Parts: sequence; C-alpha cells; structure tokens
Amino acid sequence: MEAIRTENGDGGVRAVHLALDVMELIAHSERDLGVSEIAGALGYTKGTIFRHLQTLVKRGYLQQGGDAKYRSAARASWDGAADARPKMLLAVSEPVLRQLRDDIGETVTLAAIGRSSVSVIASLMGKASLEISIKPGSVMPLHASSHGKIALAFSRQPLLAALKLQKLERLTEHTICDWKALRNEVAQVKEQGWASSPHQMMLGVNGISVPLFDRSGDCLGALALVGSVQFLKNQPGAGQLKALRKAGEEISGLVGAIG
Repeated sequence: MEAIRTENGDGGVRAVHLALDVMELIAHSERDLGVSEIAGALGYTKGTIFRHLQTLVKRGYLQQGGDAKYRSAARASWDGAADARPKMLLAVSEPVLRQLRDDIGETVTLAAIGRSSVSVIASLMGKASLEISIKPGSVMPLHASSHGKIALAFSRQPLLAALKLQKLERLTEHTICDWKALRNEVAQVKEQGWASSPHQMMLGVNGISVPLFDRSGDCLGALALVGSVQFLKNQPGAGQLKALRKAGEEISGLVGAIG
C-alpha cells in the first residue's frame, strides 16, 4: 500500500494496523461510512483516514459510493457467511438450552453476534411463576447487556469501534456510559470468561453470559441466564456459573464439529 511504502519502522507498522482497522470497521458496519465517522471511531484525523481510504479504494479493498461514503468490496460474501452463523447456532443449541433451563430454572437466551450488534435468536422461559423473558429478535445493547459485553470482549469483529459511532445510551442509573469504565469492564470480562449486567439494562434484572466459539476460535454468540437480581447476583452462584460454562462449551463443541 502507498501508506506503508512511505513510512518506515514503527510508523509503517502503525500504518498497516490503521489500514486493517479501517477495513474491518467498514466491513462490519451495517451501513456505508463517511470519512468523519471513520476518523471519529478510530481516533485519527480526517486527512490521515482519507489517504488510507483512497489507497484502499485503488487497491480494490473498498468501494466509494456516489454519496462519498465507503463500503467493503467483499461485503456480499461476508454477509453470506454471517447469515449462516445464527442458523448454525440454532441448529445445534436447542437441546442444550432446554437442559440448562431445566437444571437452573432461570430464563435462558441465545444471542448471535452481527457486524455491529448482538441479537437474541432463542429464548426459553424459566420455571418460576414470575419470570423475565427476552423476545427473539431483540437487539441487546453492547454496553449494557451481558450478551453485548461478551461480544466486545471475545469477538474478532471491531465492535468497540462500531460502538463509538453510537451514543452510549443511559438505560438506568447503573448503565456504564463512560468509555474508560467500559473498556475496563470488557478487559475484566475477557480475563474471567463471563459477563454480568445487574441493573444496567433494566432495574432489578441481571444477565450472566458466556461466549460461544466457532472452529476458528472466533466468538459467534453468547449464552445467557436472565432473571431477577434476587436469584442472579452480580457474582453468580458456583452452580449457576458451572452449568452455564458447561452448556457454552457443549454448544461451541457442536458448532465446531459441523463448521
């Protein structure tokens, strides 16, 4: 690339990383992006981003529309692969979800990770007379749900950069709306291997999630227990976490066996 050839040493390495960041951000965006949006998301000047964009267009990695916004030249093929991921999760997960719900008694949800969001694709109600449910098709906030935090921590997609294109909406007084605090929590999730979100999406409600991986090791979804904070505390019970992790590992193994 032009930017790579004109810089040496650490500058050249940074240029490579920036070019990859630009391509990944655009490839995983739900819409075409302009120079200002990309620069804001990645923390560079518009001039620097524009030079990289022009080089990537010339080399065939990106396309520029009539509205001066950019899209990935490979988006169509990526979309085809992405569409298969939720179907694959659903195909293998139903018996595992049911067993987890029966063992723990809380509502169980399965979410798939998209280019810039996480959506619930299956939900099984818990056994108690009063239970909390999440409808399939619901888009979970990346910064305020345990599903979203798993995606931010484990997915190879640049979801944190995509999130910077949005406003961190304050859903409750406990919602994390500070970028530094969110990055610290995502780092903690990655270290411990699970996420929680007490009171952050809705007062009195918590979710405990673990990642689901494909054969390549990429995180393609999240498995969660959802319920009242009375029964799902910020620090989950050892039995709850053990059962959730076991179910997550089982689903990941089934996904890896078929694709």
